[in-house]
Amino acid sequence: IVGWTPMSESVPTQQLIALLNDLFSAFDELTEKHGVFKAETIGDAYIVAAGHEGQAGPSDATLRVVEFGLEMLEKVKTIRPPSGMQLQIRVGIHTGPAYSGVVGTKVPKYSFFGDTVNTSARMETMGIPGCINLSTAARQALTTEIAAC
Repeated sequence: IVGWTPMSESVPTQQLIALLNDLFSAFDELTEKHGVFKAETIGDAYIVAAGHEGQAGPSDATLRVVEFGLEMLEKVKTIRPPSGMQLQIRVGIHTGPAYSGVVGTKVPKYSFFGDTVNTSARMETMGIPGCINLSTAARQALTTEIAAC
């Protein structure tokens, strides 16, 4: 979420939780539609993966994530932010190997790890608000053109 830190400093916690619940619940529905896996949420970040299930090649997995990202950008326009706030997101996508597993014994958590995850996070953080920011590897994995921001 663009401007999350200032927003979290000025909006009551209950409103922030309600906002994240509305937004993430909408995204949860989209995961089913696009066949992507909700890996986790960390603060205001919503992380998905595709292709790890071995059902399709990297091009199909990348396309599913891109189509999911496009619909995320549209869905965010339907979510009402706290009064006086603007709600905008960035989407970062990278394609490559990732590793997953359950870590910890107290509140164990299934997580994804590796440079692919880190690169995706950097693509989001450094990206243009309201856009999907693709790495070179993700762009090369696509067999179809997508509209650029």
